[in-house]
This record gives sequence, C-alpha cells and structure tokens, in this order.
Amino acid sequence: AIVDHLSSIPGQSNQTFVDACKNILDEDGLTWKYYKGEDVTVNFYRNLPSYGTSLIILRVHSAIMRTEEGTISILGLFTSERYSDEAARKYRDDVLNDRLVKAFFTQGGEEYFGVVPKFVEESMKGEFKDTIIIMMGCEGLGYEGLTYTDMAEAFVKKGAKVYIGWNGRVGLNHTDQATLDLLQSLI
Repeated sequence: AIVDHLSSIPGQSNQTFVDACKNILDEDGLTWKYYKGEDVTVNFYRNLPSYGTSLIILRVHSAIMRTEEGTISILGLFTSERYSDEAARKYRDDVLNDRLVKAFFTQGGEEYFGVVPKFVEESMKGEFKDTIIIMMGCEGLGYEGLTYTDMAEAFVKKGAKVYIGWNGRVGLNHTDQATLDLLQSLI
C-alpha cells in the first residue's frame, strides 16, 4: 500500500515518487494499492490492518504532539480530516481517551485529527500479518536526540514485522529519494 497523505497538500505531492514506487513494485510482480490524501481519514487508519498488505509506505505528515492537557509528548500521524467540535463528537471515545489528538502544520493554522500510538493499539481493527511499515514522515522514531519508539512499538504489537522511520525532521525530497532507494533494496 502506498499511503500518500501528502498528495493533498499544496506543494507536497510528488507523482514522480509515486510512479517510481509503482514501477519498483510492478517489476517484482507485486500487487499494490494507492491511497491519495483525501483517503487518509481516521477510519482509514482504523481499518488499515484489515487491508491485508505486506508492505505499507506511509508518506504522511507526522510530528511530536501533545495531548489536550499538554502532558504527553507522542508521535502523531496526520489525517486529512479536519478537527472540529462536531467531528470530535463523532470520535468522542477516541478523543476522550487520548487516542486522537489535534494536529496542525503551523501554530494557529487549520487543525486536523492526529492518530497516536494508543489509537494504533486500541482502535485499529484487526492485526497486521508480518507487515513492513515504512514511515516516511518526520520524527517517526525520535526528535532532537530523544527517542520516541511508541509508534513503532504500537505497530509491532499490532503484528507489524518491522517499522522503519526517521529519528528527526526530514526534508520531503530527501525522504522521497531515500524511500525509493530503500524500496529498491528491499524488493
């Protein structure tokens, strides 16, 4: 699965990257599915294990976030679903139990739902089956010298075989090229 949350963000889509991923997978006879930015909702993440994929490329925006109370620093994976009080009522249980948090690209900007490790462990339906997770977003495993493995551990507890991510911020061109190099080596 190629999960391209960034395709819906102006200036962050990269059709060349997507085409190269598809070509690498096609060359090995692998079947793949592409999910564009608008597809990446809370319920998309909730059902992710049920798609039965052996490899998931998460080209998603991510960042270290704090819960509403600001007490816990955790990695959050952005959705394309805007955060509002009405939408929060739709996911009331997940919001109240700190499985979903507010995520924003810039302070004071539009808010989106962010999926945190507790969501992966408690709200995702089903189990991964030795799935390889390539997390392309920033801070997938740490930030400024600190290690945050909670998201990786949550995916592994859900059945992922391995979770690969960055230990800090990463530029879009760099993560795209590095992921293509990694994918070529794996396949």
